[in-house]
Amino acid sequence: MIRYRVASSADDYAACRKLMYAAGIVDNDLSFPTLMAIDEKGLLGFVGTTPRDDMVLAGPIVMRQDRSHAIVALRLAGMYEMTMKNMGISSFIFYADEKDSVFVKAMQRYFPNVKPYAKSGSTLFYVWHIDKMREEQPSEDKEVA
Repeated sequence: MIRYRVASSADDYAACRKLMYAAGIVDNDLSFPTLMAIDEKGLLGFVGTTPRDDMVLAGPIVMRQDRSHAIVALRLAGMYEMTMKNMGISSFIFYADEKDSVFVKAMQRYFPNVKPYAKSGSTLFYVWHIDKMREEQPSEDKEVA
């Protein structure tokens, strides 16, 4: 069984940093909110917020590498969006490495109208407008011209 919760202690953030460093992400820090997925083996993954004074920057999203956890990653992303909405935030920036073909393919498939607004090296930056993004996507049961 997988439990989801907000990181709330120094130990929570330490566990997230340990997983982040194991994934090779060493030049990032985390701030509130950081959402965690925990299973019987411990921390399965998390989505954090990179501390910035000038914007809300979502990420990184890091998963334990023992198997594919795409559904858990999607749930964490959805929970992050809900958390931002509940905090009164209407949009945020998130980023992904263009070499992360799974993420890039998912964005192209499920959100074809969402294009990166900036690029730095291999990092793509996107703006996520809460609620508006879902309204603008074509529905699978509607005919699209």
